[in-house]
Amino acid sequence: MIRKIVAYLFLLLSIVLSSSVLYAQHMAYSVDLRETQATGLIPVIAHVTGIHDSTAVFQMSIWSPGSYGLWQGKNYVEQFKAADSTGQALSVDQSGLFQWTVSDPLKLATISYTINTRVLAASDELNVAAHVDSNGLLANGTVLFGWLANHKNISSSVNVLFPDTCELATNLDPAADQLQVKPENKYRQTIFAAQDFAQLADAVILTSPDLNVSEFNISGARYIVAISSDDEALLDSIVQSTKAIARTTQRFFSRTPFTSYFAFYHVAPGLTTTNVLPHANASAYLIEDGEWAEVRRSLLPNLARSLFAAWDGYEIKSYLLAPPDYRDTIRATSLWFVNGTQRYYAAMMLTRAGLMRSEDFNGMLENWVARMYANEPQDSTSLEQLANSIGQLSARERNYFESRSTLTALAMDLEIRSQTDDESSLDQVMIILDAKAHHGKTIIDRSLTDSLSLAAGVDLKAFRARYVAGHDPLPLDSYVKLMGLLMQPATQARSVNFRVSDGSTSTQRLRRIAMLAPRKNATFR
Repeated sequence: MIRKIVAYLFLLLSIVLSSSVLYAQHMAYSVDLRETQATGLIPVIAHVTGIHDSTAVFQMSIWSPGSYGLWQGKNYVEQFKAADSTGQALSVDQSGLFQWTVSDPLKLATISYTINTRVLAASDELNVAAHVDSNGLLANGTVLFGWLANHKNISSSVNVLFPDTCELATNLDPAADQLQVKPENKYRQTIFAAQDFAQLADAVILTSPDLNVSEFNISGARYIVAISSDDEALLDSIVQSTKAIARTTQRFFSRTPFTSYFAFYHVAPGLTTTNVLPHANASAYLIEDGEWAEVRRSLLPNLARSLFAAWDGYEIKSYLLAPPDYRDTIRATSLWFVNGTQRYYAAMMLTRAGLMRSEDFNGMLENWVARMYANEPQDSTSLEQLANSIGQLSARERNYFESRSTLTALAMDLEIRSQTDDESSLDQVMIILDAKAHHGKTIIDRSLTDSLSLAAGVDLKAFRARYVAGHDPLPLDSYVKLMGLLMQPATQARSVNFRVSDGSTSTQRLRRIAMLAPRKNATFR
């Protein structure tokens, strides 16, 4: 009798488990890149499993973290269709920006659409969301994948079809049946998996006939550098720079928020500068096709910034970005702080890593100031106001916001150091904020100044009132004197040049600012 009961229970359990697998909610994407280089088009099919809601709304992202700018309303998603399990078409209405409602949701089995990379290139100011040329393709997950409303947390699989002449690198996890592939086939894998939409949004895909990959470890973190070029010298130079910056950044924070970090570089013919889109554990770069001496000038600051963003931006972030809502532009007054500290500390990390000389820093500082003055808005607009409408900023406003926020971060660092005789600094603030982020705490925008003051041990309310919430001009001449520099008017109106008042003093001062990290007071509060 007991054996019969046990057998019955085992049979019942088997039925329950098989049913749960059969009806598990899942999205299976097919991304076809085989003709993309010729057509600029990326056909995508999403097979829907286990979702039988009374409504079905499919949404694509309208912006990407790391950029914040909207896709300018351009409809790069074409030929959107839905069908039932027999292939019969279901009617679809576009109900919002990159949003479609299926008429008969209970029958929904597949969703298909096409990404037009050429239309997207015209609407993406960085041109890095999806870029196609003779060297291959670089694409970010925010423009490839969408989600069904109320189902952002379901698992997904991704089947990437790409030319036989190419190899593929991605930060998506390989499917379980491809975990034990031979090393020579590692970059020929086609099936990948994601736990939820967040992983899809942070995905990067790079395909190239000349794919070159290097992997290394730093203090327990694995780094993968992939480049669409057969130039071994270029790859080696990028790898060495990545190692130096990653080692310095990990040492600064004393912890790593990822186990693996992926850097994808697409060499784009005709490009004259580097464009980058940071992700949580990856970064995607479009770089110029040239010698390393030319490439490094624009690449290294972007590389340092995107690596720093893995902590400052994806860990240290506003509560409004935890998690981000991809259906609408983000509005957060604290974005000035994240944006400014990323760019300021990119220069600091390069200096600490030995990749930037004091004269190079002076040139970067001059460029920030020149960009700020050249793009200054006519009306009195504060950093907080600009941050709160960052998705709608014009290119001119964005340039002003980025340079002003960077210079404000520098000024705040020097303000803290000046008031405490170098006993405290913005270093200490960043380390404490990262410790809080590690304990699950995000930035509360309205109390950001209180948090910064507490971490720094200096009252920053007056600083914020004048230069962040207000629109007083930054007294840069006073601040740069603390670095041994003098501001000197240039011939162009509202621009500045810098000259060093005492070369040895300024070099020593920059080195002290760059290297000082007062960890003795940087504790979790």
